[in-house]
Amino acid sequence: MVQSVSDKERYEKLGAEKNKVKVYKNLKYSIKYNKISEDQKKEYYNTTIDKNKKIIVCGSTRPDEEKIWLDVLKKVDTDNEYQLIIVPRHLKRIYEIEKIILEKFLRNDYSLFTKIEENKKNNETTRYKKIIIVDKMGILTDFYQLADFVFVGGTLVDIGGHSILEPLYYGKKPIIGKYFQNIEEIVKDAKQLGFVEIVENEDEIVEYLKKFENVDTREFFEKNNEINKILDEILY
Repeated sequence: MVQSVSDKERYEKLGAEKNKVKVYKNLKYSIKYNKISEDQKKEYYNTTIDKNKKIIVCGSTRPDEEKIWLDVLKKVDTDNEYQLIIVPRHLKRIYEIEKIILEKFLRNDYSLFTKIEENKKNNETTRYKKIIIVDKMGILTDFYQLADFVFVGGTLVDIGGHSILEPLYYGKKPIIGKYFQNIEEIVKDAKQLGFVEIVENEDEIVEYLKKFENVDTREFFEKNNEINKILDEILY
Protein backbone atom coordinates (compact mmCIF):
# COMPACT_ATOMS: atom_id res chain seq x y z
CA MET A 1 0.00 0.00 0.00
CA VAL A 2 1.43 3.34 -1.12
CA GLN A 3 0.39 6.99 -0.93
CA SER A 4 0.56 8.05 -4.57
CA VAL A 5 0.41 6.87 -8.17
CA SER A 6 4.06 7.84 -8.64
CA ASP A 7 5.01 5.60 -5.67
CA LYS A 8 3.02 2.77 -7.23
CA GLU A 9 4.86 3.23 -10.52
CA ARG A 10 8.22 3.07 -8.74
CA TYR A 11 7.35 -0.26 -7.13
CA GLU A 12 6.18 -1.62 -10.48
CA LYS A 13 9.44 -0.59 -12.13
CA LEU A 14 11.24 -2.59 -9.44
CA GLY A 15 9.22 -5.64 -10.43
CA ALA A 16 6.15 -5.61 -8.19
CA GLU A 17 2.98 -7.04 -9.73
CA LYS A 18 0.52 -4.28 -10.65
CA ASN A 19 -2.44 -5.89 -8.91
CA LYS A 20 -0.46 -6.16 -5.67
CA VAL A 21 0.33 -2.44 -5.31
CA LYS A 22 -2.60 -0.33 -4.05
CA VAL A 23 -2.85 3.45 -3.62
CA TYR A 24 -4.49 4.82 -0.47
CA LYS A 25 -4.52 8.17 1.28
CA ASN A 26 -2.06 8.96 4.07
CA LEU A 27 -2.97 7.22 7.34
CA LYS A 28 -2.58 10.55 9.15
CA TYR A 29 -5.96 11.63 7.74
CA SER A 30 -7.54 9.19 10.20
CA ILE A 31 -5.78 10.48 13.33
CA LYS A 32 -7.84 12.35 15.91
CA TYR A 33 -5.37 14.94 17.15
CA ASN A 34 -5.37 16.14 20.74
CA LYS A 35 -7.28 19.31 21.58
CA ILE A 36 -6.21 21.41 24.53
CA SER A 37 -8.73 22.36 27.20
CA GLU A 38 -9.93 25.86 27.99
CA ASP A 39 -7.88 25.72 31.20
CA GLN A 40 -4.75 24.86 29.21
CA LYS A 41 -5.44 27.73 26.83
CA LYS A 42 -5.85 30.09 29.75
CA GLU A 43 -2.53 28.92 31.19
CA TYR A 44 -0.73 29.59 27.90
CA TYR A 45 -2.35 33.03 27.65
CA ASN A 46 -1.39 33.87 31.23
CA THR A 47 2.26 32.92 30.83
CA THR A 48 3.40 32.66 27.22
CA ILE A 49 1.01 33.69 24.45
CA ASP A 50 0.07 37.34 24.11
CA LYS A 51 -3.51 37.07 22.88
CA ASN A 52 -3.50 40.76 21.98
CA LYS A 53 -1.05 40.00 19.17
CA LYS A 54 -1.11 37.99 15.97
CA ILE A 55 0.57 34.70 16.79
CA ILE A 56 2.91 33.10 14.23
CA VAL A 57 3.91 29.52 14.99
CA CYS A 58 6.81 28.04 13.00
CA GLY A 59 6.75 24.28 13.52
CA SER A 60 9.51 21.74 12.87
CA THR A 61 11.92 24.39 11.58
CA ARG A 62 15.23 23.43 9.99
CA PRO A 63 18.54 25.35 9.66
CA ASP A 64 18.19 28.69 7.83
CA GLU A 65 14.40 28.77 8.20
CA GLU A 66 14.56 30.55 11.56
CA LYS A 67 16.67 33.30 9.98
CA ILE A 68 14.08 33.79 7.24
CA TRP A 69 11.26 34.11 9.75
CA LEU A 70 13.21 36.46 11.99
CA ASP A 71 13.82 38.69 8.97
CA VAL A 72 10.10 38.47 8.16
CA LEU A 73 9.26 39.49 11.73
CA LYS A 74 11.53 42.53 11.37
CA LYS A 75 9.68 43.55 8.21
CA VAL A 76 6.12 42.91 9.28
CA ASP A 77 6.16 43.87 12.97
CA THR A 78 6.36 47.61 12.52
CA ASP A 79 3.63 48.26 15.10
CA ASN A 80 4.61 45.57 17.61
CA GLU A 81 1.55 43.48 16.79
CA TYR A 82 3.08 40.03 16.15
CA GLN A 83 4.54 37.31 18.36
CA LEU A 84 6.76 34.60 16.86
CA ILE A 85 6.84 31.09 18.30
CA ILE A 86 9.72 28.94 16.98
CA VAL A 87 9.45 25.18 17.45
CA PRO A 88 12.61 23.61 15.98
CA ARG A 89 12.61 20.07 14.65
CA HIS A 90 15.69 19.20 16.72
CA LEU A 91 16.25 20.56 20.23
CA LYS A 92 20.03 20.27 19.89
CA ARG A 93 19.82 23.43 17.72
CA ILE A 94 18.45 25.67 20.50
CA TYR A 95 21.77 27.45 21.16
CA GLU A 96 22.28 27.99 17.43
CA ILE A 97 18.82 29.59 17.15
CA GLU A 98 19.49 31.83 20.15
CA LYS A 99 22.64 33.12 18.45
CA ILE A 100 20.67 33.96 15.30
CA ILE A 101 18.06 35.83 17.35
CA LEU A 102 20.71 37.87 19.14
CA GLU A 103 22.12 38.99 15.79
CA LYS A 104 18.79 40.67 15.03
CA PHE A 105 17.01 41.36 18.32
CA LEU A 106 17.72 42.26 21.93
CA ARG A 107 18.28 39.62 24.60
CA ASN A 108 15.09 40.72 26.33
CA ASP A 109 13.05 40.15 23.17
CA TYR A 110 12.99 36.37 23.50
CA SER A 111 12.69 33.56 26.00
CA LEU A 112 12.99 29.81 26.09
CA PHE A 113 9.68 28.14 26.89
CA THR A 114 11.24 26.10 29.70
CA LYS A 115 12.43 29.36 31.29
CA ILE A 116 8.84 30.61 31.34
CA GLU A 117 7.77 27.34 32.97
CA GLU A 118 10.56 27.66 35.55
CA ASN A 119 9.53 31.22 36.40
CA LYS A 120 5.96 30.08 36.88
CA LYS A 121 7.04 27.34 39.32
CA ASN A 122 9.03 29.92 41.27
CA ASN A 123 6.09 32.34 41.24
CA GLU A 124 8.13 34.80 39.22
CA THR A 125 6.35 36.94 36.65
CA THR A 126 7.59 37.05 33.07
CA ARG A 127 6.45 39.69 30.64
CA TYR A 128 5.35 38.51 27.22
CA LYS A 129 8.24 38.13 24.80
CA LYS A 130 8.27 38.99 21.11
CA ILE A 131 9.89 35.61 20.34
CA ILE A 132 9.53 32.27 22.12
CA ILE A 133 11.75 29.26 21.42
CA VAL A 134 9.92 26.08 22.36
CA ASP A 135 12.69 23.93 23.82
CA LYS A 136 10.42 21.07 24.87
CA MET A 137 9.18 18.02 22.99
CA GLY A 138 5.58 17.00 22.39
CA ILE A 139 3.71 20.32 22.57
CA LEU A 140 3.87 21.63 19.00
CA THR A 141 0.17 20.88 18.43
CA ASP A 142 -0.70 22.97 21.50
CA PHE A 143 0.83 25.99 19.81
CA TYR A 144 -0.79 25.21 16.46
CA GLN A 145 -4.15 25.53 18.19
CA LEU A 146 -3.24 28.95 19.58
CA ALA A 147 -1.81 30.32 16.31
CA ASP A 148 -3.14 32.85 13.87
CA PHE A 149 -0.55 31.79 11.30
CA VAL A 150 1.28 28.47 11.00
CA PHE A 151 4.43 27.70 9.04
CA VAL A 152 5.43 24.06 8.56
CA GLY A 153 9.20 23.60 8.37
CA GLY A 154 11.47 21.73 6.04
CA THR A 155 9.85 23.52 3.10
CA LEU A 156 11.80 26.79 2.74
CA VAL A 157 14.97 24.70 2.57
CA ASP A 158 15.39 21.55 0.53
CA ILE A 159 14.33 19.00 3.16
CA GLY A 160 10.99 18.06 1.62
CA GLY A 161 8.54 19.15 4.28
CA HIS A 162 6.85 17.84 7.42
CA SER A 163 3.17 17.01 7.82
CA ILE A 164 0.71 19.85 7.23
CA LEU A 165 -2.20 17.78 8.53
CA GLU A 166 -1.78 18.83 12.18
CA PRO A 167 -2.41 22.55 11.58
CA LEU A 168 -5.13 21.72 9.05
CA TYR A 169 -6.87 19.56 11.65
CA TYR A 170 -7.11 22.64 13.87
CA GLY A 171 -8.47 24.79 11.04
CA LYS A 172 -5.20 26.63 10.38
CA LYS A 173 -4.11 27.18 6.79
CA PRO A 174 -0.42 26.17 6.70
CA ILE A 175 2.23 28.32 5.06
CA ILE A 176 4.93 26.30 3.29
CA GLY A 177 7.82 26.89 0.92
CA LYS A 178 8.41 25.26 -2.44
CA TYR A 179 10.21 22.18 -1.12
CA PHE A 180 7.34 19.85 -0.28
CA GLN A 181 8.30 16.69 -2.15
CA ASN A 182 7.89 14.53 0.98
CA ILE A 183 4.27 15.60 1.40
CA GLU A 184 3.37 16.16 -2.24
CA GLU A 185 0.10 14.19 -2.25
CA ILE A 186 -1.26 15.92 0.85
CA VAL A 187 -0.28 19.34 -0.49
CA LYS A 188 -2.03 18.52 -3.77
CA ASP A 189 -5.22 17.59 -1.90
CA ALA A 190 -5.08 20.75 0.22
CA LYS A 191 -4.18 23.03 -2.68
CA GLN A 192 -7.30 22.01 -4.62
CA LEU A 193 -9.41 23.50 -1.82
CA GLY A 194 -7.21 26.53 -1.14
CA PHE A 195 -6.11 25.04 2.18
CA VAL A 196 -2.38 25.72 1.85
CA GLU A 197 -0.32 28.85 1.13
CA ILE A 198 2.85 28.19 -0.88
CA VAL A 199 5.41 31.01 -0.70
CA GLU A 200 8.62 31.62 -2.62
CA ASN A 201 10.32 34.38 -0.60
CA GLU A 202 10.18 36.70 2.40
CA ASP A 203 8.11 39.34 0.62
CA GLU A 204 5.40 36.81 -0.19
CA ILE A 205 5.35 35.72 3.45
CA VAL A 206 5.04 39.33 4.64
CA GLU A 207 2.17 39.95 2.21
CA TYR A 208 0.31 36.87 3.38
CA LEU A 209 0.73 37.80 7.06
CA LYS A 210 -1.39 40.89 6.39
CA LYS A 211 -4.35 38.55 5.84
CA PHE A 212 -6.12 36.20 8.22
CA GLU A 213 -7.54 32.83 7.19
CA ASN A 214 -8.94 30.05 9.30
CA VAL A 215 -10.41 27.22 7.27
CA ASP A 216 -13.12 24.61 7.90
CA THR A 217 -11.37 21.33 7.19
CA ARG A 218 -13.79 18.81 8.68
CA GLU A 219 -15.08 17.64 5.28
CA PHE A 220 -11.49 17.56 3.97
CA PHE A 221 -10.49 15.02 6.64
CA GLU A 222 -13.68 12.98 6.29
CA LYS A 223 -13.25 12.72 2.51
CA ASN A 224 -9.61 11.61 2.71
CA ASN A 225 -9.92 9.26 5.69
CA GLU A 226 -9.54 5.81 4.12
CA ILE A 227 -8.78 3.84 7.26
CA ASN A 228 -11.73 1.46 6.75
CA LYS A 229 -10.66 0.70 3.17
CA ILE A 230 -7.11 0.04 4.39
CA LEU A 231 -8.33 -2.27 7.16
CA ASP A 232 -10.50 -4.15 4.69
CA GLU A 233 -7.47 -4.57 2.43
CA ILE A 234 -5.43 -6.00 5.28
CA LEU A 235 -8.06 -8.16 6.94
CA TYR A 236 -9.98 -9.61 4.02
